[in-house]
Amino acid sequence: MTQRAFRIRFVLGRRAPVPDKKTICRWVSDFRQTGQTLEALKEAIRQEVAAITPEMFLKFMDNYRERLHQCINIQGRHLSDVLFKTH
Repeated sequence: MTQRAFRIRFVLGRRAPVPDKKTICRWVSDFRQTGQTLEALKEAIRQEVAAITPEMFLKFMDNYRERLHQCINIQGRHLSDVLFKTH
């Protein structure tokens, strides 16, 4: 599917922004491989969020608070146990 076909299929104007060809091709390829629609993916996310227990959330909040305090203590510098990917 090209950008022109994308515009026609989704009834977009001539100057309406559309994803580049590579992105469109990746979407089509992903859909062919997984067979999942956007709505199916959204539903999967909803189910995962619903599966979060109160205990999991409390543990997350405790960890988050601890991380914030670490950031304050080291005056905003990088946390020593966090790896940053550089290009």
